[in-house]
Amino acid sequence: MIGDVLYGLTPKELVSAPVIQRFAQRGSNLLAAVSVSGAIAQVPGDMILRLTDFSIIADGGAAQTVTGLAVSVMADDTFVTVVHTLLEELDLAALSVTRRFQCDVMMMPDEVILAIANYSAAVAANGLRLSALGYMLPRGNTQFRS
Repeated sequence: MIGDVLYGLTPKELVSAPVIQRFAQRGSNLLAAVSVSGAIAQVPGDMILRLTDFSIIADGGAAQTVTGLAVSVMADDTFVTVVHTLLEELDLAALSVTRRFQCDVMMMPDEVILAIANYSAAVAANGLRLSALGYMLPRGNTQFRS
């Protein structure tokens, strides 16, 4: 079968269980700064994450406004290499911004989601909340290049 050629489990993965796991993770950060970031969903070295749903909520504190949002899949937790941009919105002016979207992004081992929200001021604490849903799969025979 063609699917057997494209993806297959290693012998070690065939005897271990569970093969596919549901993935759900949330994170938040509250900081009195003009830029607040948060990272979630770092993929373990022997797994692949099929990201299916993502949400971000940015709240400005004390009448401060959200001025920009960015969400990216990064190559690792050094946050240097962008693999895939999920969301980028600039020139916002809202007290609170909520974005939820369905996607189909395959995240490779060690990749992580990084979200950044920018605010008009840092007088009071600004908040950032993140949520990611998907399926964690064994890496199997998947080949990838960094």
